[in-house]
Amino acid sequence: MKEFQGKEEKAKRTLERISNSELKENSHLFPNYGSIPIKDAAEDCLKNGKEEDSYPAIIFLRVVLAANRSYNKHVRKNLENIKEKFPNLISFSDLDNLLKSMIKDDFYDLWGHKNPRKYNVLKNLLNAAETLRAKYQIQDDFELMKKWAEDVDIKKLQDDDIGKIKDVALATVQHLRMDFGIDTVKPDQRVIEVLEREFVHKKVSQKKAIQLVEKLSELSGIKTRTVDLILVNYGSGYYDNRKYNSRFMIQSEIAKRLMRLGVTENIIAEATELPIETVNEIKENSEEQSV
Repeated sequence: MKEFQGKEEKAKRTLERISNSELKENSHLFPNYGSIPIKDAAEDCLKNGKEEDSYPAIIFLRVVLAANRSYNKHVRKNLENIKEKFPNLISFSDLDNLLKSMIKDDFYDLWGHKNPRKYNVLKNLLNAAETLRAKYQIQDDFELMKKWAEDVDIKKLQDDDIGKIKDVALATVQHLRMDFGIDTVKPDQRVIEVLEREFVHKKVSQKKAIQLVEKLSELSGIKTRTVDLILVNYGSGYYDNRKYNSRFMIQSEIAKRLMRLGVTENIIAEATELPIETVNEIKENSEEQSV
């Protein structure tokens, strides 16, 4: 890979520095581990996951809630609330029955999101799972999604039963693949920020981010998913400063104005030079404030 060609040792040293940095208060894993080296927390988290990490219903809820959201601020407490109220929420059937038993506004209150786009994504994921079940003839939900995660071609998401769902982006597909057992990376804004600031010092696309993290995994001998978790926790803990960034604020205001004019997210991303995930985040924030 040209970004690291001739710079392999430097890339390894940079990853080692980040890995050995301690979790900060805003790091995703800080509430679980406190101020310990990020790599230690990441490896322990992946090695000693909770039982609910194998619950397909919880995985779907977690992935949809986490899209374009701070895990500690917007996901953790809502997920804990759901698990406390519905401790037997395990299968896709359980989740489907829960959705059918509640009016939309009550479900919004339960999961802490008044967001019709995410609500529709959740329902469409459940529908897609049944389409996959008919295709693969696999009854176990986790094994079903693991089979999909192994087979999906991220270069042809428009042809994939989950990849083609409206408002499901590449990062969401990758997040699902990770949570259903694949050693890969979710190219979200945190990962991209760390790659841009610490490794390549230029704009990085989501697809390029996947390639870069895979290369860092190859160079370091650390699993791809572990590298992903290291970068996410470093980014969330060490430079959560976008709201203070004047350029970002200007880009955001332009994006909001274009949204009000009905301009599509892809064109807004191109015009403002913001990642599409960030544009979606701005749109979701605006929608929630207007509800």
